[in-house]
Amino acid sequence: MNLPNIRELQQLDAAYHLHPFNDNAALAKRGTRILTKGEGCYVWDAEGNKLLDAFAGLWCVNVGYGRKELGAVAAKQMEALAYYNSFFMCTTEPTVRLAAKLAELSPGDLNHAFFTNSGSEANDTILRMVRHFWAVQDQPRKNIVIGRHKRAIADHFDQADGISPSNKCDRCSELFDNPLIHFYYTRQSVPKGLGDAVMQARTFVGQDHFVVALGDCVIVGPERSSLMNRLLQTHEQHSAAATIATQRVSPEATSRYGIVDPEGSADETALKLRDIVEKPGPDKAPSNLAVCARYVFSPVVFEYLDRTAPSYGGEVP
Repeated sequence: MNLPNIRELQQLDAAYHLHPFNDNAALAKRGTRILTKGEGCYVWDAEGNKLLDAFAGLWCVNVGYGRKELGAVAAKQMEALAYYNSFFMCTTEPTVRLAAKLAELSPGDLNHAFFTNSGSEANDTILRMVRHFWAVQDQPRKNIVIGRHKRAIADHFDQADGISPSNKCDRCSELFDNPLIHFYYTRQSVPKGLGDAVMQARTFVGQDHFVVALGDCVIVGPERSSLMNRLLQTHEQHSAAATIATQRVSPEATSRYGIVDPEGSADETALKLRDIVEKPGPDKAPSNLAVCARYVFSPVVFEYLDRTAPSYGGEVP
């Protein structure tokens, strides 16, 4: 592409196109890079520079550029049926076959695919599925600890303006609007670590044993009974003060997790713990069992948290 054409495109871009995560005024003065083609893991800009695209588009082109067979398949499908949604009891053959293939390739009991057009659609659905899951588990009361700028989570299940109950299907109400399910919200005003977040729920918990589940970790496995059910059963059987889920990790990965120091063999289903070592290297890890984002505690944990001094940075681990 010759230089005048590049300048024209940059001027049009500055006049009509907003870029995310940028000072658009400064970008307009500098001029954007115009990408023209890609092949494999490389892209070329309008000035002929060959660039290694380590971003893969933005993690969207992991299969590489220039895949002609994908272009042919996409063109064939676009001619037959460019798009149809999955609402209103509808689907398409490619949707069904892709879901089945993903289930075949996925580990454990990940046997359903949910195709979405946006993060908001995905997050809305998963929040409602979590709500329904806890109703089925007969654990209807949940306290969610939220931080600053997370008010949208607390507002999520409120009725939207202009939407009346009559607008919802009966099955949706049965699954998602169960009046027996109650979410409560507690603010952690300053992000001071997991221990501090747990402390924020002290009044809500009272003298009950309680579950802590970290929402940034999805757990799947071959067992049909849920991990949480097995945790609760083990906690009750052993009259434990704390019961913690663990996962096996490679020696190289121990420096990324809290690693438990168990009493007895690490091959048993339930182990009594001596200690948890925070992010040890492979040479200092007491086992290959890492803490796994699911906990059951008795209220005595609050007494220990009261006596726990904040670590460097003011966090209560």
